[in-house]
Order: sequence, then C-alpha cells, then structure tokens
Amino acid sequence: MGGIILETERLSLREITSDDLDDLLEIWGDPETMRFFPRTLDSQAMREWIERNQRRYEQYCHGLWVRPCGASGN
Repeated sequence: MGGIILETERLSLREITSDDLDDLLEIWGDPETMRFFPRTLDSQAMREWIERNQRRYEQYCHGLWVRPCGASGN
C-alpha cells in the first residue's frame, strides 16, 4: 500500500496509508474545515476510514489518494 498512483514534474498522488492518520485527522477532526460535512472524525473513525479506502484499492483498484506536500513528501 501507499504506492505512487500518478507522478509528474509538479504533482504526485499516492494511496492513503495508516502513516497518514495524524495528517488526515488534522483535517477531518477540525470543526471549521468540516463544517459542511455531517461530522468530524476522531482517531478511531479516521482509522476505520483509512481501512475502508485501503479495501477499495484492493476490491476496485481505485480509491481516494493523498497529494504529498513539500520536499519531504508528507
């Protein structure tokens, strides 16, 4: 998991991994960011969301992706 899906000179997309939990939780757990979504997610719900997306990669060969930011690729 976590393989690069698409990479160009200016853009990279990769599969979501459990290593993304803290970064995703920063977004999905923020009430202001998620104000138009039914609810924010806590760590357990975020973990389950990541696992659902990983199953989608296996079952359907697609899913939501992460766009790594910066030179570190995080």
